[in-house]
Amino acid sequence: HIARRRAARLKQQQVQREKHANSLVRNSAATAIQTCFRGYRDFVQYVITMYYVTKLQACGRGFVVRNRRKQAALVIERFFISVLKEIEQEVRRIERKKRR
Repeated sequence: HIARRRAARLKQQQVQREKHANSLVRNSAATAIQTCFRGYRDFVQYVITMYYVTKLQACGRGFVVRNRRKQAALVIERFFISVLKEIEQEVRRIERKKRR
């Protein structure tokens, strides 16, 4: 009778050890899966962030280029306006000379 109890206790301890070992394996497997998923999730977030950062930089660069073109166009326009004024003044001066 004592031998049966001892055998039952040993069997119960062995089952407990196996459950614990299985639990450790499951925990380590779950940890590995979570690690991979979190790495993938962070990578996807990084790629999305880089995509929008690149878009934002392109918009900023385009804005700067368009403003430079506008400024250049304004400089050229002002130059031609000043040349036109000088030409009109010269024409008026010549017409005044002709009238005299």
